[in-house]
Parts: sequence; structure tokens; C-alpha cells
Amino acid sequence: MRNALLMAGILVASLATGCESSEETNKRQVAACGQNLQCLSKLSEPTAHVFCKRPIERLTQYDMKWDEFGFADTRFSKITWKDMNHGIITYVGDRAKIQTPEGAYINVIYACDIDPADTNSPVKDVWIVGPGKL
Repeated sequence: MRNALLMAGILVASLATGCESSEETNKRQVAACGQNLQCLSKLSEPTAHVFCKRPIERLTQYDMKWDEFGFADTRFSKITWKDMNHGIITYVGDRAKIQTPEGAYINVIYACDIDPADTNSPVKDVWIVGPGKL
């Protein structure tokens, strides 16, 4: 009987956590990370990878090409705090080329600020740092 009650408790607990919204899950995960940059960046890296792409592309006057990268690769190779008190992280990368007015392509460094706690509008700012590689 005791084992049956224990199993029922585990089932109820697993069902309760399964009903948690993605926003609630995200808030719980962000809170668990605290001000640990590595933890927060690991949590929000997929968001940066997906949601920073189009805003960065819109910054260019001409064409932009992303370097090819594999399944485990990302657009961003560096992370830093933008605002540690508010949990804003800056992701920096160099896996793109922009077209010049003459038609040539040059490597560029770009950046994107993400708020891991904001599930509705996580991208806070994007910019082209300048030409070059990290």
C-alpha cells in the first residue's frame, strides 16, 4: 500500500510539472541560474541563435551571408554581461559577411542583447560591431 501511495505521489508530481507553462518553466530556470553568466547563457543561447538572426540581417544595407555551421555550432562565440543586475546578456559572433557597395563581401562582428527572463520579447538590441573576425 505504501509503495502504491508513493507511486501515486510521483505520478501526480510529474503531471503537475508537465502542466507548467513554458513561461513558468523559463522563470524557474532563470531564477535557478541567478547571476551565473554561464548558466543563463546556456539557457538562452537557442533564443539568441533563432531570434537575433533577422534583426541583425536588417541592419545591413546590402546582402548578408551567414557562414555555414553544423548542428552543434552557433552564430555566437562570445558572451558577456550587458547588465548583470537586470540579467541582460550580450552575445557576440563573427560568422557572417556583409556585402559592400562595390559587391565584395567582408567579415563582420555582430552582437545581440538578450533578456533570458523575457519570453515575449527577448531581443533587446542588435548591432554590427564592425569589420573583422574575433
